[in-house]
Parts: sequence; C-alpha cells; structure tokens
Amino acid sequence: MRALRERIAQENVDILEVGTAGLSILDLVAGYDRLIVVDAIVSGADPGTVHELRGADVARASHLGPGHDADLPTVLALGEKLAAEQMPSEVVVVAVEAADIATVSADLSPEVKAAVPNATARVEAICSGGSAA
Repeated sequence: MRALRERIAQENVDILEVGTAGLSILDLVAGYDRLIVVDAIVSGADPGTVHELRGADVARASHLGPGHDADLPTVLALGEKLAAEQMPSEVVVVAVEAADIATVSADLSPEVKAAVPNATARVEAICSGGSAA
C-alpha cells in the first residue's frame, strides 16, 4: 500500500490499508464504484507470482485472506445480499503468492518483495481503466 500511495495520486482514488478487516470491509467499500483489493494468496503457485482475479474468480478465491474473521468472497457475497445497491459494481483482486502466511512479520519475504513493482503496476493499470494481466 505504501508503494501505491507513492505512485497513485488521483483524486478519485482512495487507498486504504485495512489489514485483517473481515466483515468491517463492508462499511469501508459501501458507495464505491470499483474495489481493488491487494492481498496475499496461497494457491500453489510459485511465491512472488502476481495474480489478478475478477468476476467469478474472486467468488471462488477461498484461498484469499486466511486468518481474517471472514474471507473476501464471503464478505462480498454478504454485502450483495444485504445492500447490493451500495456494493462496488467491479471487484478486482491483485494478490501476491506467499509461501507462508501463518508467520506474521513486518518484513516481506524476498519473493514477495520482488513482486511489489509488478503488483503496483497492475493496480496502476486498473486505476487507469485497463488491465495488466
């Protein structure tokens, strides 16, 4: 998120670092047109792989955000049921493959750290209306 704050300075873009927000994400995303989530993922790919998930891929991404009180697909599905008119019409997840999400550390692994420029470029492209996938 720090890398994004340094590179994206658009007045129509808010960058929020929410950690393990779980269900409280609903309050944060209400009213936005587009939601771009940046997170770690464990899918079996090589550590440092950058994934871009959209549509049904987001709904099936149960391997996103383990450790949160509810995973992202569950939170988004609940939001659609409770207040669909307030939910973002587009959800994109830019996720970096992590080797270990059980160990909490302030430092990124070398593989994830090396992936930050690629992940940042993908978010920038999405904010500009495109996709870098």
